[in-house]
This record gives sequence, C-alpha cells and structure tokens, in this order.
Amino acid sequence: MGWRSNRKTFEEDLPRLVSLAVLILGLIIIGLLLRLIIREQRGLLGVLLAGVSIAVLIYWIREARRAVKEELKPIAVSEDHWIYEVMEGDEDVTLVAQVPGPEDEVGVNLLEDSLEVRGGRNFYRKIRLPSRVRNYRTTYRNGVLEVKMRKS
Repeated sequence: MGWRSNRKTFEEDLPRLVSLAVLILGLIIIGLLLRLIIREQRGLLGVLLAGVSIAVLIYWIREARRAVKEELKPIAVSEDHWIYEVMEGDEDVTLVAQVPGPEDEVGVNLLEDSLEVRGGRNFYRKIRLPSRVRNYRTTYRNGVLEVKMRKS
C-alpha cells in the first residue's frame, strides 16, 4: 500500500502547490506592471495608477487561489451518505455503488477480505466483504460502479 500513501500525499498537496504557483505568477505580474506603469507615468499619477492596478491584481489573485482550492478540494462523503449495496449470492458477491467520476479515475483494488474503491476528487472507500473472493469484473456507467466477484 506504499503507492497509495505517496499518491494521496501528492493529491493532498496539489491545491497548495497550485495556489503557490498562482501567487508566484501574480507577484511576477505585479512587478512587471509596477515597472511598466512607473516607467511610463512618472510622478503622482504613475504611483496612483500603480497602486490601483496592484490592488485590483491582488484581489484577482486571491479569488483565483480560492477558486483553485475549492475546485481541488477532496469530496467529503461520509459513510452514512455514500450509497452502496453489497449482495451475496451462492457463488458470487456483487457491489453496486455511486462513485464520482470521471471514468478513468474510478478504480477497484481487491484485498483479502475487503475491496478498495477510488474515484474522482480523491474519493476513497474501503468495504469489508462478507466472504472471500478471488476475481472480479467491473462496469462503470453514469456514476454507478458495479463489481461482480466470484467466491473462493
């Protein structure tokens, strides 16, 4: 499970890294803008234009950082609100669950007595299975994951 911890750490740090990149880019733009305005407009008018420009740019940098943090924030799904069902038959076990996409981010990992389900926006759940299974087949359509597993 080492791969899980490294990936999760990077995904948790991603909003902070993007926010830092936006801040650095904003500071570079502020510096260039300040240099350009003061060079072209000398005197009090240049200082006033530079001040207003910087204030507006700082506002938009803060808004961009907030939007990035909100967009990259992990989905907070509690166990009570996550919709899933495990059905046990004579020869198989079937899981049907709502999992956020996109489809290429949805995945399943079969462990000894449980199933790891992951999806978009850092969605992750671990489900204990009622019996041991040996192989599985998955389908994902319209936000619904179906995992059919054969009992051992």
